[in-house]
Amino acid sequence: EVSIEANPTGITDKHFEMWKRLGINRISFGVQILDDNVNASLNRPQAASEVERIVNRAANYFNSISVDLILGLPGVDDGMWEKTLERVVAWPVQHVSVYLLTIYEHTQLFHDIKAGRVKYPESDRLAVCYEDTVSFLALHGFAQYEISNFAKSGFDSLHNKAYWKRVPYKGFGISAASFDGIFRFINEKKLNLYLSGVKSGMRSFYETGGAFCERLTQNQENTEIAMLALRMVNGITITNLQKMFIKNDVQMWVKELKDAGFIKGIAQNRVCLTPQGMLVQDEIVSRIL
Repeated sequence: EVSIEANPTGITDKHFEMWKRLGINRISFGVQILDDNVNASLNRPQAASEVERIVNRAANYFNSISVDLILGLPGVDDGMWEKTLERVVAWPVQHVSVYLLTIYEHTQLFHDIKAGRVKYPESDRLAVCYEDTVSFLALHGFAQYEISNFAKSGFDSLHNKAYWKRVPYKGFGISAASFDGIFRFINEKKLNLYLSGVKSGMRSFYETGGAFCERLTQNQENTEIAMLALRMVNGITITNLQKMFIKNDVQMWVKELKDAGFIKGIAQNRVCLTPQGMLVQDEIVSRIL
């Protein structure tokens, strides 16, 4: 699987032809929401009609197409979100990612929400919308395999799964991340420093440990394994949890979460989150600590 991410504006058949010649066989479009006014407010000048045209053109070159949507954008009501989903599932796409909006500090949206100029959706409404989205996508052939990811049969993203299963990978280029199973590396983020490093003979910042390098402690590694596994619909075995968190009462933790409706019925010794549980996955992981 060789995937490329693209904004669905200004793309021509020449781009598709070039990417295909390079060996790219999967394309992911950042759609976010199919409403021109909302996208304009996010400084994304893309018309819904143009996005639809580009996706349909891409189907002439790729049989593995994904679209990214963002749930919780200010100004998006339930009807607008439902119309976006209805249009997307009618497109020639095989994969849909639905991400909950993340508000980063020091961004314009952060300041607008803090000042009351923009209203962020209430958590209860988002929870219901997320659960409805999971059900709607399943009804149209997109099975959930991770908190934010849904795919038709045989189209789960291989590189996404690699990240969640902590499979080693190498990243090349400015700001790229790598993981060798023990250490994590991030290449230089400043263009001038990266270029000077390349010119001085470094073939790859990965070979020198990158601009940033960390090794997780055993406890950090256990926490990460649990967190990533619980993002997947297959979850994690109770046996593995007990091995990693031997000092904690895992059985009691599992029972509490099951009683709260966050865990599905225990089957084959596995802990799997319900849609409600996936919405508070970070809090659930922190409970076991």
